[in-house]
Amino acid sequence: MHAIKHWLPLSTFALLAGCFDNNIDTVRETRFDMEPSFTIGQALDNRPLCQSHTWDEVQDSKSRTVVEYRCEIKGAREYFEKQFVSLSEKLNSRFYTKESSVEAELKSAQDAVTSSEEDIADYQQTETEDEGTQASARIVELRSAIAALQSGDPADLANVQLPAGYRIVEYYSDNVNDAEAGLKEAVAETLTGMQEELQRETESEQQYAQEMAEQASQGLQYANDSLKQARERLNELQSKRDEALAQVAAEREAAMAKLKGYTDVETAHEIYQWTVSKDKDVYLSYIGVEIDYANGEQEDRSDPHGASRHLRAVLNDAFDTYEKYVRAGLPGGGIKRDPELLWLIY
Repeated sequence: MHAIKHWLPLSTFALLAGCFDNNIDTVRETRFDMEPSFTIGQALDNRPLCQSHTWDEVQDSKSRTVVEYRCEIKGAREYFEKQFVSLSEKLNSRFYTKESSVEAELKSAQDAVTSSEEDIADYQQTETEDEGTQASARIVELRSAIAALQSGDPADLANVQLPAGYRIVEYYSDNVNDAEAGLKEAVAETLTGMQEELQRETESEQQYAQEMAEQASQGLQYANDSLKQARERLNELQSKRDEALAQVAAEREAAMAKLKGYTDVETAHEIYQWTVSKDKDVYLSYIGVEIDYANGEQEDRSDPHGASRHLRAVLNDAFDTYEKYVRAGLPGGGIKRDPELLWLIY
């Protein structure tokens, strides 16, 4: 039934004086190593942990006849039912996250489409409102000032609205003719310099306006390309959304079915096995837990190096339920090891 996990020699158990024809009696009457005032039978019978217990002779995995003690541990079914509730909550949370990621990816793609559409609208508005931009208004203002200066007409000069940074200093004289002549002379002296300055600024503003227009054109092209890609991505995700959600649902169903199978436990037994030599020497050959599932499967959980821990637990009678038993670090805790399922849970 079970592979041998370890051996403890006869020194672990001292036989009572006398002979026993029955191997079960031989084992039961052997002194308990942790407390020699007990026999093995006295230590293992009537434990609060056991719903029931049996002693029997069985064939082990190597076809040897061994004495076997089986303790049906109290509360095993309830322990695994709690495991199912707790772990199913974790599974549902994990798959809710998966479902949310599908919807989040779809929303991200929709947001990308909306953002590209807004960028295109902004660039198109910039193109249609070029004449209303600050640069264009400045150019119009500069050209008007240049025209007024070029006319040389004092009336035009008196009424012209020069751009910010430019001004004409009024010229006064008692003699009207002298004043007019002086004004014309002043205009003649400054006209060329001011025209050149205004022309340079006009060209600079025109160049800036052209650069802005080119940037807007490039931005519009980039936004159009981005919109195309975003729509393709959105269409792809929309077409696969139902399929992706169906896959998540199928994965959830499969994982929950596994979890249900791993926690649908009928009974759990703590098992001890001993071999008895022809000379009535007793050897402890196996300690472990056997879990019986509702689907008929059995699982052997044992700790090859935990004999002392088991024997101390027997002596102390510290546990009366399966949950307390596994919390103490004895084998049998948690669900059957399944890396794929455990990855989803943890």
